[in-house]
Amino acid sequence: MLRLKRHRWHKKVLKTSDPIIVSIGWRRYQTIPVYAIEDRNGRHRMLKYTPEHMHSLQCFGALLPLLILVQFRITATAVVLEFNHASRIVKKLKLVGHPCKIFKNTALVKDMFTSDLEIARFEGAAVRTVSGIRGQVKKAAKEEIGNQPKKMGGQPKEGIARCTFEDKIKMSDIVFLRAWTQVEVPQFYNPLTTSLQPHSLYKPIERKLKKFNPLVIPKSLQAALPFASKPKDIPVEEGHFLKIEELLSWNLMNGKFMLLFNIFD
Repeated sequence: MLRLKRHRWHKKVLKTSDPIIVSIGWRRYQTIPVYAIEDRNGRHRMLKYTPEHMHSLQCFGALLPLLILVQFRITATAVVLEFNHASRIVKKLKLVGHPCKIFKNTALVKDMFTSDLEIARFEGAAVRTVSGIRGQVKKAAKEEIGNQPKKMGGQPKEGIARCTFEDKIKMSDIVFLRAWTQVEVPQFYNPLTTSLQPHSLYKPIERKLKKFNPLVIPKSLQAALPFASKPKDIPVEEGHFLKIEELLSWNLMNGKFMLLFNIFD
């Protein structure tokens, strides 16, 4: 979840589900964002477009139009608010139905739901007519209330809800229900391998080799060390003495012994 604001120099308004290129840290990739705003009830309401001169929330998990002229490329700037895999973004949903049978303050409403399972999901939801009469969804209609099956010439049972109202409604009234539905955030991630500055300004990394000072052991510590760990003065062999030692070591490794008589001067 990010808090986003459109850049002042970007000319176009940002639209939900339009692909953008995001640069976060050292990652640069393409994604499809969903813009939202937090209302007073704490819900994240989906926005089709980003508002002017205001911050909005951006959530993303993005084909790019061809530009004839080179325009300002930075669309918006944002700040990361939280990392939440269960972020919930909702948008408005309006269900419309018509009464099929009317009692005193109760009516059977059809064409609003498609099954009894949907009616059970919206039990207790507030409904309203065009004339302003408020009501509430109760349960799915039963046969004894007047909802007869098809074989008896009545309406089908599935999808007819029993609603109660403040006053008696008419058959010409339109009943509607305002609700919120969750918007699925597309899980799209396309990393970009192209560099931002292809011509060159990226220089190779050159690290200098560190030179460490030789280890100096104090004489008092040398006296306390065992003989195997004490530094020893070994004569430095040079010239033909070094060649003789290499030849002897090679013969000993191969299991052979040779007598050398005046091989080297």
